[in-house]
Amino acid sequence: MNTIKKSLFLLIFLLLSSGSAFSQDMFPIDNPRNRIAGLALFQTSSGAGVGGFYEKHISSSDKIGAIARLIVQRGENDYPVTYYDPYYGGRYTMERSDKRRISMLETYFSYKKLFFTDMIANNFRPYVQLNAGPVIAFDPPNVPEFKTRMKNISTAFTVGANINIGVDFLWDSSTSFSISFGYDYLKFRDKLDPPPKYEDYEPPYEAKSNYSGMIGVIRLGKKL
Repeated sequence: MNTIKKSLFLLIFLLLSSGSAFSQDMFPIDNPRNRIAGLALFQTSSGAGVGGFYEKHISSSDKIGAIARLIVQRGENDYPVTYYDPYYGGRYTMERSDKRRISMLETYFSYKKLFFTDMIANNFRPYVQLNAGPVIAFDPPNVPEFKTRMKNISTAFTVGANINIGVDFLWDSSTSFSISFGYDYLKFRDKLDPPPKYEDYEPPYEAKSNYSGMIGVIRLGKKL
């Protein structure tokens, strides 16, 4: 969540400073022939990831495109645990063997609505974007042995969607930058990622089916 808050503060700062920083008109942002592809970084309420995107204008104020991203979900207790050895008087840190291990591949189709096209001279535009499409989850058992995890990995499918508000910036004849935040709806029919069962203590987390939450996105692209 801290990363999402930082992205929001950065978005506000860019909005306030965009009048002078992005005044170049070398790469017209409203050109209906624009096509852009690039990389994106994602931060959600329950994980983080990286992906790629492609988008094209269908009019000066409307874009369609596609997004593919890999999100690694994390648990609340995935942090390393520090132990104290009273015999030798030292401390050592080790990763939990029962940490949450689940990742999701999201393939979304997108629609973006740009605002204030042909109304402001600077090369930035606020927008609202809708994304939706199939999602596949890869759920290996939460055990330390890598080979065991890969041999017993399971999958689950659903349809996800999110809505984002943000700002596009275009400059330097071929470069684009975008920052946005919004809400990601991602829910599976069955609960995923059950923790390992131990008889001597409670499991560190619970299996869940709902991975919805806030999302922040930073994208860097190039004109094609």
